[in-house]
Amino acid sequence: MKTFVLLVGLLAVASAEWIEIDWSQVRPIEEFDHYWERLPAEMQIYRKMLPSHRIPARLPARSDTRQFGGFTGTVSGFGRTSDGSSATSAVVRFTRNPVMTNADCIARWNTALIQPQNVCLSGEGGRSSCNGDSGGPLTVQDGGSLQIGIVSFGSAAGCSIGMPSVYARVSFFLPWIEANSNFVARP
Repeated sequence: MKTFVLLVGLLAVASAEWIEIDWSQVRPIEEFDHYWERLPAEMQIYRKMLPSHRIPARLPARSDTRQFGGFTGTVSGFGRTSDGSSATSAVVRFTRNPVMTNADCIARWNTALIQPQNVCLSGEGGRSSCNGDSGGPLTVQDGGSLQIGIVSFGSAAGCSIGMPSVYARVSFFLPWIEANSNFVARP
């Protein structure tokens, strides 16, 4: 049985190499009704918090920014300030970059690492979280500051190479947070 599973897994990996995927046509899972229908009722309130992916008719599209969903994320922490130094910062530092769709993040990482419980921040301009920032907040401004992620991991090749940094998606874990703390999500 193990040989069969391994063989099927190898065939799936081999066949995935032959498929060309137009990532610009891939939509985030959050856009599909069936995704929300499977979530508990208390999680469905977060659908209204998602940004619109449409450009308002009276505003011109800006080609100089990639604000995947109009959100710019801010990550902060006391981690390393460069790849060339092993020292961590004595003061809290922050950087801002566009929040990415999971499809765009998967295109840079892979489907084994990026799951629905993750959210990614672009590594554009060599700006990213770094060693020592783990556990720190990823926030967006949406009528106030909203924490959407917790620093999880980045590229082993360095923090400033332009790879997206990866975070635990707070909304994914809300049922666990509510069950294990006195926090209650607002409807």
